[in-house]
Amino acid sequence: MSLASHFFIATGEDAERNDGLEGGSAEHLAVFYRVMHTGLAPIFQIITGTECPQFESVAMSEDYSQITFAFPPSFVSALIELEESQIASIVEKWRIDEEAPYNNDKDLRDLLVALIRLARSATESNRNMYLWNSL
Repeated sequence: MSLASHFFIATGEDAERNDGLEGGSAEHLAVFYRVMHTGLAPIFQIITGTECPQFESVAMSEDYSQITFAFPPSFVSALIELEESQIASIVEKWRIDEEAPYNNDKDLRDLLVALIRLARSATESNRNMYLWNSL
C-alpha cells in the first residue's frame, strides 16, 4: 500500500471536497508519494530556525483513509521567500532528518521546488495551500 500525497492550491471550499483536487489544473497540483506533513516540518525549521506550526486538518473521510491538511500561512510565506541558490543547502540538511520522505537529493529537490511553485501561485491567486493524503 502506498500513501498518495497531493499538494494543491484551492479555496477552502474546494479543499473540503477531500479528493486532493483530483482532475484539477496541473498548475495548481503536485503529486508525490509517501509525504506526510511531519516530513515537511524540518523544511520550516531549516528555513526559519523555529519549530514548524501545526498543519490543521480541514477534511477527513469517515475511515481516516483520506485527509486534507492546510499548510500553515507562515510555512507558505517562508517558501515563497526561498531563492534558487538556497535549495541545495536546504535539501542537504533535510535529507539527514529522519522525517524526510526520501533519502536522495533529486526527489527532495523536486518536492521542494514544487512546494515553492505552489506557494507562490497560492499567494498570487489569493488561495490556500493544502496537502491531501490517501492510503
